[in-house]
Amino acid sequence: MNHRKILSVALVSLLSLKLTGYVILHPSLIGMCDPADSSCGYQNFYTIGMPLYRGLDFFIYVLVLMFFFSKKVFRVWCKLVSFYAPLSLLIIVTTESQCSEILCLDRVSMAKFLGKILLYSTIVLNLITLMFYWWKNRKGKMV
Repeated sequence: MNHRKILSVALVSLLSLKLTGYVILHPSLIGMCDPADSSCGYQNFYTIGMPLYRGLDFFIYVLVLMFFFSKKVFRVWCKLVSFYAPLSLLIIVTTESQCSEILCLDRVSMAKFLGKILLYSTIVLNLITLMFYWWKNRKGKMV
């Protein structure tokens, strides 16, 4: 399967999760609550909806960034994500939903933080991979 198709499916999945998070945060949109009642379900759904809605931005940026790279770079990136994704999901799920301390990270902040780490490591990994393939092709032409 083409790597751009895989990225498209993953991007559509993340965008649908983001939309699901928005709907969970606003249950009156699907008729679960009275639109006049602003507090309906907010505390109950906040711990699920907010990380989905606010925390997936950087993961979406990573997928959009990967559209511009070749299949070789995509394969190397998949190896990184195969270790990173389960670990970050475990960290996000086990993080407290809300904190009262000053330096505490809640689920939304943790999801954004892990998304930023993935974005920056993707950029560095892609640049290193591109330099490696460029050097390999350049070295082959000189001989």
